[in-house]
Amino acid sequence: MDSLELFPFREAVKKGIGATMVAHLNVPALGDSARTPTTLSQKAIQDLLQDELKFKGLTFTDALNMKGISKYYNPGELEVRALEAGNDVLLFAQDVPLAIEEIKKAILSGRLDEKEMERKVKKILRSKYWMGLSSIVPVDTTRLTERLQPEENWELARTIYEEAVTLVKNDSLFLPILPSETQEVVCIVVGNNKNQEIISENIRLSGRSTLIHVDWKADTSVLNHLFDSISLPQKIQYFLQIPTVYPKKQFGMPELFLAWMDSVAQRIPSGVMVLGNAYACKYFDSSYRAVSVVYENTSMAQLTAVQVVFGAIPFKGALPVTAGNYSHCSGICMAPLSIPSVGKPIAWSREYQLLSQKVDSIVQIGLSQNAYPGCQVIIIHRDRIVHRKNYGYLDYSKTQPVISQTIYDLASITKVASTTNLLMMAREDGKFKPTDTLGKLEPNWQFTNKASLSMAEWMTHQAGLPAFIPFYQKWDLRNPDRPLVCDTPNSDFRLEIAKNLWGNNDLPALMFDSVLKSPLQGRGLYKYSDLGFGIGQYLLELWYRKPVHLQFEEKIAAPMGLATATFLPLKKFPMTQIAPTEEDKIFRKQVVRGYVHDQTAAMKGGVAGHAGLFSNATDLSKIGYLWMREGWYGDEALLSDRVISSFSQPYFPGNRRGLCFDKPAVGQSGSPCSKSTPPSTFGHTGFTGTCIWVDPENEWVFVFLSNRVHPFAEVNKLASLNIRTLIQEELYQFKTEDGGEKMGKLPKEGLD
Repeated sequence: MDSLELFPFREAVKKGIGATMVAHLNVPALGDSARTPTTLSQKAIQDLLQDELKFKGLTFTDALNMKGISKYYNPGELEVRALEAGNDVLLFAQDVPLAIEEIKKAILSGRLDEKEMERKVKKILRSKYWMGLSSIVPVDTTRLTERLQPEENWELARTIYEEAVTLVKNDSLFLPILPSETQEVVCIVVGNNKNQEIISENIRLSGRSTLIHVDWKADTSVLNHLFDSISLPQKIQYFLQIPTVYPKKQFGMPELFLAWMDSVAQRIPSGVMVLGNAYACKYFDSSYRAVSVVYENTSMAQLTAVQVVFGAIPFKGALPVTAGNYSHCSGICMAPLSIPSVGKPIAWSREYQLLSQKVDSIVQIGLSQNAYPGCQVIIIHRDRIVHRKNYGYLDYSKTQPVISQTIYDLASITKVASTTNLLMMAREDGKFKPTDTLGKLEPNWQFTNKASLSMAEWMTHQAGLPAFIPFYQKWDLRNPDRPLVCDTPNSDFRLEIAKNLWGNNDLPALMFDSVLKSPLQGRGLYKYSDLGFGIGQYLLELWYRKPVHLQFEEKIAAPMGLATATFLPLKKFPMTQIAPTEEDKIFRKQVVRGYVHDQTAAMKGGVAGHAGLFSNATDLSKIGYLWMREGWYGDEALLSDRVISSFSQPYFPGNRRGLCFDKPAVGQSGSPCSKSTPPSTFGHTGFTGTCIWVDPENEWVFVFLSNRVHPFAEVNKLASLNIRTLIQEELYQFKTEDGGEKMGKLPKEGLD
């Protein structure tokens, strides 16, 4: 005991520690009886702590109302004994008035030395004086919570959790759950339906997993019917909010529930994440493929638990105890996947907090000016999502707030997020070269004025194509001799344009024929046009014999586990999850919601090369991260760094555009980016009030989604207020507190 247990106490006393608390322990080595806890032991407090170790500070008792001590002594007598033993401050007396009376009697009778009691009082008063309590200054409550809990503290806590979370079993590489397999995974959060917001939110944002909540007290009938409404999963991942920290009755986990879990695990590969006491791991052994523990059930622990399960951060920890078959110090280290995690590096947590505050202020300007009813903003720096927030409402009635699962019409971002990604894959498949002419790629175009156009010309908007063709105004859509739209579907009208509006099946072919016959004006000069992406859509569907929306699903959305990015969102999501766009008084005569805003794309049934993709900001930011990380996402390369680089660089001199990608107009007016955005940046904007920009040099991804066209698109306050570019500029003007390097120079995080 002298060389081991007492060592930290001896060193603390040498350093001048001001106070200590005595626990209700039984230490036979001190020579006390079994009924004498150290709290009441003169040998422990006076002889050892104060005389031998020379401790001069305040000595506190442990709580005197605890059963371990109160059951042996009556109130009053207990407090007197505590003072006799050498304590200065008594905590949680059961009956304070009675204790005071008994202490007075003990002093008058001589049982307690009056001078010793005066010495204790003086020690307490000196301590109060030393702490400044002799002259009380009212506490300034301005932003008190922020000052007591600054961002740095939260990030330190997050880092501690990330360093500690432990994987003790991982048979068949059950974890991490890959983005491509999330659709076949069911995540079951087990708890009392409280304190589940963080864990639920981040499971939904991590991929396509089905999320189920169930209470520990669920009966047999509930458990037996848990999977009735979903497809049989390939994997089950449990997140167990352990009911209590005490080991009695399996830490509060009902035997019925544990037996049900065990029976399911024998049929379906299952993993368990324990949010609570590490000893609970022992109840999950041979039947389970993976067992991990995050030690607590705080909001930060929940965030950490989800991220390690889905591979955003690595497993690094080692088990601090032995829990059944899981031995002390066991732990499997596992590197993260190539996906962004949530949180800020401690080194710059304050700087990131200030960045977020500036973004909040800029967004609020747009909200206050009715530039948009609401929006989502995501900023990724290196491998971290450092800002992800939802603002405002879906419309100006302010009845439905924007949430992370809110889906927006991406408008022209469809050009890069869908069509360009598919074209880059086609380029790698050898389907075309940028110099190939359209007449070479499709012999049927040999005798049109488009035959000599190269792919690069239309992809950089200098083919001389018209900006767009307003088919909905140009054509008599309800001509009785040959109607092109009608109010009810039938075998000839199966293209759903909007609610109660259906298009003739021939519409896409008729529109594309008009594109092929359109005149070319100003070939070789930059002129933005939607029409080229109709050509891109046609070629992709020709090469792969599949509609582009199915190609997007199979080649991009499914491998990346994108939960919301899709064409035709009403086939998958309720309308209430989708932000409304314009109140169309001319063509569709309704508020457009869940149907593509662009009229031409709508007349093609909602699927086009230039518009039609919907998504939330999280999924779109993942696509941006794919580009920034040179085509890698999760555990596979969907694109090569070579093809991304070739598409994202300016192709023709004097034209800022890459192949399909937009870029900053450095040093020129009319740039879609902020003034400090470097030339390496690429991305796109969308008419509905959206943008995505990727800066591979400084490793930023910036996504802004809104429905600024609601209810009417004519006035573009989002553009006139420069909301998107003002936010983007903050990424480049913002520096560390000491005026050092720009934030792009932060060392990359990873396994030590």
